[in-house]
Amino acid sequence: MENVPAGVQVKDLKDVARENHLPESFAEPWPLPATAIQAYPNDLKQGNPAMAPAYPDNPKITIPTSKPAAH
Repeated sequence: MENVPAGVQVKDLKDVARENHLPESFAEPWPLPATAIQAYPNDLKQGNPAMAPAYPDNPKITIPTSKPAAH
């Protein structure tokens, strides 16, 4: 409630469901399907693919030096 701006009316979800001609149970938690995944915190020991560095140290890519062009 402390995050609600002054003057804004807060309604109970069951009242909102009833006003929209939905059963009150619509506002209750829904069971997750068996195919749902659980979001776990990142285990940085295993890496973080979404935030991987652009040029990681390992594997290091080395480019052989070339000879200067002949004039």
